[in-house]
Amino acid sequence: MPTRTSSTITYVYEESVAGKGTDEVNSMLFHFIQKIVVANGHQKFTIYANNCGGGQNKNNFVVKMLLGLAQMGELETIDLKFFIKGRTKNAVDRGFGHIRKKFAREDVWTMDQLLDVVNAASSSALVHAPKENSVMKVFRTAVQEAYKDMKSVQSYQIFGMATDNPGVVSCRAGPDGEVVTQDLRRSFDSIPTSDEKVRDLFESHLDPLQPPLPNFEKKQQMFNKVRMYVPDEFRSDPIYDAPE
Repeated sequence: MPTRTSSTITYVYEESVAGKGTDEVNSMLFHFIQKIVVANGHQKFTIYANNCGGGQNKNNFVVKMLLGLAQMGELETIDLKFFIKGRTKNAVDRGFGHIRKKFAREDVWTMDQLLDVVNAASSSALVHAPKENSVMKVFRTAVQEAYKDMKSVQSYQIFGMATDNPGVVSCRAGPDGEVVTQDLRRSFDSIPTSDEKVRDLFESHLDPLQPPLPNFEKKQQMFNKVRMYVPDEFRSDPIYDAPE
């Protein structure tokens, strides 16, 4: 995640900690907003997101998580802008490029060594999520309870939310497109989801995200086909353990 400065915040975790789904995306984004954006007194936040591979659920859940932050008043305005598919070169890609170049010049056998590479690459700052961490949380349940899904979410590239318009997303297909608004708040007894309800969900009902099941085939491959080439001093690293 690039900031307005030249630095990039890089989140790193093992496959045994989390996957690549909606909750992981929301967890890292939420952590970044709380620890970097809000903590530094910013009230307006613009996100530029890669449009490749983002399915409807991922876009929907990210929009609703950001909508919750705006409704709670954590940020006054949030804009989420997706790049046109196939034209996604941006600051994040440059940051990964620096890391890949550094990685190609180093011998990396363990997670600790990988973290050293990321730390040494350019002006990247590192957030490491180990197995026991407070970053990865289940957002899906909370945002679904607060908000409905957007209609035709894939038709839009630009989304806006604001504290003074709670629960409402402004959508556009492009910079010059017509603005379409959707109120996503669920209603209970004709009462729309309140600011207090959203805050309670986000502060008290975000369960820790459980790690994925072990990938037996990959563990077997690491043990049987990779471990033999690993220097002796690193073979005891858990990544090379025999599958159970």
